[in-house]
Amino acid sequence: MAQKFSNNPENFGNGEPAGLIASETSNNAVTASVMIPLLAFGIPADALMAMLLAVFMVHNYIPGPTLFAERPEFISGLYISLFMMNVIVFLYLSVATRWIVNLTRIRGRFIGAFILVLGFIGSYSQNYQFSDALIALGFAVFGYMLRKNDIPAVPIILGWCWGRYS
Repeated sequence: MAQKFSNNPENFGNGEPAGLIASETSNNAVTASVMIPLLAFGIPADALMAMLLAVFMVHNYIPGPTLFAERPEFISGLYISLFMMNVIVFLYLSVATRWIVNLTRIRGRFIGAFILVLGFIGSYSQNYQFSDALIALGFAVFGYMLRKNDIPAVPIILGWCWGRYS
């Protein structure tokens, strides 16, 4: 729509600010809208919400109509935290964007390796057991094999959630 109503539609795909703003606006709007079927019916609409469903269920918050009646403090806290997060992110990015842009100069392999190391440190530090890091490594290899064979992970996450908590 932004390209259709733009005065310079030929610049789209080459860093046109209106195109960047339109894509980021739609990206940010998706997260709030896909939470509606997740919270109201327990149905995730995308991979991120499937993982969030798993997190909710692990912490014994079963999404669905009864969640609003049984745990209204959770729902109100969730919405308040999402609103506050948007305010904090706006303020932070208003100040720090010029420095954050420098992260784009780092090669993706280094960032991926850094995230992988942090993931292993986090899995180890949960219980201070090396076996937890090995389990994380097993899931990382499993996820890599799924990605290489073009197998979606969302149905596996959903099957694990429903099989464990239904």
